[in-house]
Amino acid sequence: MAPCIIGCGAMGSLLALQLYRATGEPPVCIARDPGRARELASLEVEEGGALRHVPVEAYSGPVPGLCRTAIVAVKSWSLPGALRAARLSGAEKVFLLLNGLVGEAEAARYGYRPRFIVSTYGARRTGRARVVIAGEGYHVIGLPGALDEESCRLAGLLRMGGAKAWCTGRIEWYRWLKAGVNAAINGVTSVLWAPNRVVVENPWARRVALRVAWEAAEAARRAGVELRGEEVVGEVLRVARDTGDNVSSTLQDLEACRRTEAPAIYEPIIRALEGRAPTIEALYFLVRALELGGLRCRGRRSQHPAWQR
Repeated sequence: MAPCIIGCGAMGSLLALQLYRATGEPPVCIARDPGRARELASLEVEEGGALRHVPVEAYSGPVPGLCRTAIVAVKSWSLPGALRAARLSGAEKVFLLLNGLVGEAEAARYGYRPRFIVSTYGARRTGRARVVIAGEGYHVIGLPGALDEESCRLAGLLRMGGAKAWCTGRIEWYRWLKAGVNAAINGVTSVLWAPNRVVVENPWARRVALRVAWEAAEAARRAGVELRGEEVVGEVLRVARDTGDNVSSTLQDLEACRRTEAPAIYEPIIRALEGRAPTIEALYFLVRALELGGLRCRGRRSQHPAWQR
């Protein structure tokens, strides 16, 4: 039985495609509201230039007994509601696919010891029911501190669906690596209002991103994770190159006048460095300023909550 997907946005839609290809059965998606559930009935995912309809069994809220396992793929700030939906739907285990080093404490409040999915795929919604996958990526899945059967089973299922996926007993290493990538690419692209390729094509943008990478590696080491600066630098450049046409999730949120995940992305790194993260702090403050001012809202600044005084 494939896991339910809670939060079928861009990344949830990618997982829906991969699970459908693996099982031949429409995946179960629990959406945030009835409108989104109706949209999922005509979900299309474009990957490698090919557009495919993905049949989905969509619900607009929790259904008791619906799920044994749930994949939670939501914005970090909506995690409590998603975990509540997982619990009410009967999920005994959860996998969290999130931006930022968050999730364990929130999941524990609902009685879960979560597994994590670290993904480097780029995905963007280009319409109400259309998602475009940008570039090559991978999923790494694991339970903190252990190599477990559930994580390996899900990785195998996703591989059957065409994904590059594997399980690991070192998921914290991958989580910190992804945190450094997010902090660099999301911040730089949001400030410059540019797709991911700016990090490799613009030498000044690249210098900022690589300074962020080194600071993130130092934060990881202080948190007890042996992550080298060169490893974060290499992954930042690889992801920026391989997803060059993609727009980072933070910039997508800014353009849509939505709340960003900047606190979840940046604050754990800043805390680990005890405030000694000058480049990361500067990017974080700039992103929050852009969010507050609605300055990336494509001429719709008045729709941003900060302007509704």
